[in-house]
Amino acid sequence: MREIIVIAALILAAVGLIIGVCVYRKHSKIVQKNSSRLRELQALNQRTMFYGGEVKTYEFQLECASKRQFDNLQFEEFLLSVLEENRENVMEKLQQIDCNRKNYAAYLRESGLIVTLATEEKCVQWQIPLKTFLKHEKRLFKKQLLKKPLWEIAVRLHISYVSPQGKNTYEREEDYAFEQLKYYSERLSELLQNRKTRQYQIRVER
Repeated sequence: MREIIVIAALILAAVGLIIGVCVYRKHSKIVQKNSSRLRELQALNQRTMFYGGEVKTYEFQLECASKRQFDNLQFEEFLLSVLEENRENVMEKLQQIDCNRKNYAAYLRESGLIVTLATEEKCVQWQIPLKTFLKHEKRLFKKQLLKKPLWEIAVRLHISYVSPQGKNTYEREEDYAFEQLKYYSERLSELLQNRKTRQYQIRVER
């Protein structure tokens, strides 16, 4: 008798679970079909563009000719030279990420302005409780939000020096993330502009 009761309880639980899943899917379809909020988000997603790609770490190495050079070399100086020599790769990627960050911030602001237009009257027509409608709409809205695009970049600088006999090896390493690289790229642009201005002044003076 006890086994029959247990089996019956399991069957009822299974039936209840199946019914719950069916109702859940039915309500989800109703929301997907009738939610103006989701339609607005989908339209926003279609007109929003980002640069693609994966997070990449650019590594640059410098072998110093002397211990003195190793001790005196500043990473800032090394980084500026790296950025200048690799403008097409690193600098272009920096610009893309900067654009992605600004566009994604604008996307989040605009998506935050999209509100529901569901009402009790409309939900009666759609045969779904307003509370249930709003719950599914919130879940689906969050699910359909665009994920954060290419957001970061890293540069790793490695400086080394090996003594003439090879007995001693010295190494230093420094990592730079997007915000730091953006700062130094802007600084490099200023230095290059000043260099052009100075060269022009010299030509004029001659």
